[in-house]
Amino acid sequence: MRRLVSTGVLVAAGLLVSTGLSADKPAPASKSVKLAADDGVVATSGAVVKDGSALKVDVIAYKHGDGLDLKGGRTGTTHQPLHKFGLSQKFAALKDVPCTAPEDKEKNAFLSKAKAGQGFTVKGNKSAGVYKVWVKSVKDGKATLEYQKCP
Repeated sequence: MRRLVSTGVLVAAGLLVSTGLSADKPAPASKSVKLAADDGVVATSGAVVKDGSALKVDVIAYKHGDGLDLKGGRTGTTHQPLHKFGLSQKFAALKDVPCTAPEDKEKNAFLSKAKAGQGFTVKGNKSAGVYKVWVKSVKDGKATLEYQKCP
């Protein structure tokens, strides 16, 4: 019986290591931000930059007709990779958005005319790591986003 219990503990410990979680480290806190056209956010600080420069932020909003496009921050002329989950796929909350890391082939991708419930992941530009983002609402030319660093 003792051997079976110790094997179970090793398996459980292996799962914690393989998922990147630890028993004493909670998931990173989520943050919320409201972006208008030409606003961007620095994920780690939550600071909103209002000058339209994707060079200074991790996610930026651009006006597109009566809506907003969301893109990753930019280095040179290339926007950071952004992974979309499909235009028709909606999520009930940030916790439901998977932490699927964007691939290099997804550079310059964007979420066109963002709608409430959509989600995506983006490689940080000013902040290290990958972030999952959920569009909570879009109203009066502003998108309210919730986001969290992926483990």
